Amino acid sequence: MKRQVLLTFVVSISLVTFFFSKSSEAQGIRGKVTTTDGEPLAFASVYIRNLGDGVPTNEEGNYEYKLPKGVYDVLVQYLGYKSQLETIVVTDAYVVKDFVLKPQDYTLAEVEVRAGAEDPALTIMRKAIAKAKYHRPQIQKYSMTVYLKGTGKLTDAPFFLEKTIEKEGFKLNEAYTSESVSRITFSQPNKVEEKVISIRTNGDNQSTSPAPYIQTTFYQEKINGIISPLSRSAFQYYRFKYEGSFFDQDVMVSKIKVTPRSRGEQVFEGFIYIIEDLWAIHSLNLQTSLLGFQIQVKQQFAPVAENVWMPLTHTYDFGGKMLGFEGDFKYLASTRDYEIELNPDLELVPEIIDEKVQEVPEEAVKFDKSVSALEQLASEEPKTRKEYRKLLNEYEKESREELKQPEVIQESYYEVDSMAKKYNQAYWDSIRPVPLTESEILGYQRDDSLATVEVAKMSDVDSIAKKAKRKLKPLDFMNGGTYSMGNGVSLGFKQNWTKISFNTVEGAKLGMGLFYRKEINTKMADSVTVLRKSFNIEPELRYGFSSNRFYGKVDFRWSSTQQLSGRTYGMRGGRYIYQFNGGEPINEQVNALYSLFFRQNYMKLFEQSFAQAYWAHRVNGGITYRVNMTYAHRNELFNTNNYSFYNKEGRTYSSNQPENVEADPSSFADHDILKLNTELEWRPGIKYGIRNG
Repeated sequence: MKRQVLLTFVVSISLVTFFFSKSSEAQGIRGKVTTTDGEPLAFASVYIRNLGDGVPTNEEGNYEYKLPKGVYDVLVQYLGYKSQLETIVVTDAYVVKDFVLKPQDYTLAEVEVRAGAEDPALTIMRKAIAKAKYHRPQIQKYSMTVYLKGTGKLTDAPFFLEKTIEKEGFKLNEAYTSESVSRITFSQPNKVEEKVISIRTNGDNQSTSPAPYIQTTFYQEKINGIISPLSRSAFQYYRFKYEGSFFDQDVMVSKIKVTPRSRGEQVFEGFIYIIEDLWAIHSLNLQTSLLGFQIQVKQQFAPVAENVWMPLTHTYDFGGKMLGFEGDFKYLASTRDYEIELNPDLELVPEIIDEKVQEVPEEAVKFDKSVSALEQLASEEPKTRKEYRKLLNEYEKESREELKQPEVIQESYYEVDSMAKKYNQAYWDSIRPVPLTESEILGYQRDDSLATVEVAKMSDVDSIAKKAKRKLKPLDFMNGGTYSMGNGVSLGFKQNWTKISFNTVEGAKLGMGLFYRKEINTKMADSVTVLRKSFNIEPELRYGFSSNRFYGKVDFRWSSTQQLSGRTYGMRGGRYIYQFNGGEPINEQVNALYSLFFRQNYMKLFEQSFAQAYWAHRVNGGITYRVNMTYAHRNELFNTNNYSFYNKEGRTYSSNQPENVEADPSSFADHDILKLNTELEWRPGIKYGIRNG
């Protein structure tokens, strides 16, 4: 232990020394990107063309990029504004260079004005849709470094849950931020390898993987269930309008307005920018909604190889209100250091003809089923949209048939560097492409103290564990409360308000649930998967004031779980009251309401003294089996209370014995039972992914 602490100390001192020594001799470029009115442009792209790399600006429009001495072509881009290219010479110090971007001027294409003339956007989008399937497999393999920052703020919550939220460590109108730097490698058709270089987040949160953000491509048919404007069925969902064109980095870019034919939660609205001739995405700014939340997506692309444009920055803004909760959340993914390996089958790009508005030349090639798609892709002869789409579909089908494991839908490898959480402030200040805002800095200071409490909960050192201990409050036994004792041990009360009710068997009834928990979490060799072992004791008590009877039961449960498999076993027993229908279909409070206000008692109860042993095993995602054996003595119960607010003549409570025309009254008499229950659950035809082998 001492050796580990000493090693960590030495590494930290070395990092501090390294970064402070470098800061004295650092050089590069820094500055601000604004509009002509002086408004800062948040998350504008600052791209170094001769390096094929870049960084975004922060929310105040500031940027900073460390560079060795040299001459650099710096291209600054922002949606809706003219790109600006400057050559900057970096010597021994930082060069301060501010950029002022002017609104983009759009040139409208010359269109013959006549009745029923087609909007140029339709031809552009038909060709872009035809090429969408080409752009997905165009790159055989690529690697990139991704900086991801997520910042969330809960701005409103139901008043009766505000205290509960505070207990969980959250406060309204305070920023919660997480950051990570990862190296991601993608290989066709669906293999993702990710190594997390560094993480800075609250506690042991591992949900900072940028892969779900940067792998979302609008060349897909759907994005999280929402129809893409480049989907084959896009014309059924969207109207497209040509807004003009402009030149950027020696390519012609068309601005297309995307409007849903019917507004809803499964469509986008906004603008998509298409590169002519390549028919690839240049950038996009689209909005949609999901469960009441407004979502805005912005992507800025840049050339990373010949005829290949890839996203340089992704920004996602979420905001809205649902079930009384309201919040704003922002994600920024900045990608850099691309390494590209092109698909040799798709090196040649044929001319695409829109047969709806263009004349099809005689040399245009049709799809031939007797010849392999790979051979036909090697031809540069012009092809119509329809024939080219058939060709790519066949190529995709042939590629799938070559796979040895077609049931594998994804293969992923995730690794967290051993130093990922040990880097200090100096490291993050040097690696972070976007400076933190003041609210994010304050949020980190708060999260660091919360993380200390989380560690204290699992500590067996008394002085540390005291930080996580919670004091008993008057209503905790009804509201629920957890008290951490350190070393993974906690005990407390369940939420017990719903255990207060009335029924004709017990009269007024009180109940209480408690628990004791011992939990041990062990990280497996992949440093991500967690083996969670726990032991739980859960007693539950109830007392009926009219029946003057006390009941209690207790559950002793052991469990061991991983991501796809798990085992649970235990024993439970005691003397307790149950509904005749084991599914407990009638809510206690609803039955009490009907009894007190309408003199109707639908819930029928019996008493059971029992002992049960149980075992459950989730073998994998497809097979689960469960076994339990119960011995019980069951007693018939009778009404002991006739009280109700409803006192009109003719309305009486029914007997506690269930009505059953097929059963004899003696069927519900006292009896003993020994019952063995077995269950087998199987999901046939399951697809699966491979994770870390």
